[in-house]
Amino acid sequence: MDIKTLNTLLSSPSYRLPAAWRPPPADSTDLLYEPFVSPTTKSLIEEYTLPSLKATLDELVTLGLSTCLIFFTFIKG
Repeated sequence: MDIKTLNTLLSSPSYRLPAAWRPPPADSTDLLYEPFVSPTTKSLIEEYTLPSLKATLDELVTLGLSTCLIFFTFIKG
């Protein structure tokens, strides 16, 4: 892990340091490896947070693709 990644992890306000060095899950299929989500906020995360993150990432992909299209249009032209 490089120092920039470590600084990013440590500067996150709710990030716990041991999670950075947590071992990967075992190969067993009965153990799910997911972040802990409190049952009191799970519905809110599924309703608001996840769709917002997906929309943001979709917009970034669209922006990146359109930037490439513009760039290659200028190179060809």
